[in-house]
Amino acid sequence: MIDDLSNISVSTMNEYEKYIPAVAYIRSQSVDAFSKETKDMLIERLSYNSDVKQLDYWIYLGRADADNAIDIAQRLSDNQLLLYAYIQKYEIVSADTTLSGDDKSSKLNSIKENIKDLAQTLGIKYEPEKTEE
Repeated sequence: MIDDLSNISVSTMNEYEKYIPAVAYIRSQSVDAFSKETKDMLIERLSYNSDVKQLDYWIYLGRADADNAIDIAQRLSDNQLLLYAYIQKYEIVSADTTLSGDDKSSKLNSIKENIKDLAQTLGIKYEPEKTEE
């Protein structure tokens, strides 16, 4: 199902077409760090009548398009969604072998700061990973 819709532009889907992949992405690869209970809670927040931008957020995140997910979370003023999008972006940049060492380090540090600030705003204890020297 997800593969069938992966080539369809989010902007051309209606809310019914968006709901299905949004739920599928929550249940599968885009939120593997969440428990089943958390996934169920996230899905319960969605419906065919949900704000279309929330559906778009999960689709973009599931497609590893963290930049669009970040933009949507900022427009929705939803710091929890924004935090998760930055965590996903961190993972994407970490895995990117095409970036130069300096560029990658700079991007990761910037993303870490965003994560740290959002975690503090949300009252979440955040400890960035330590690099061995």
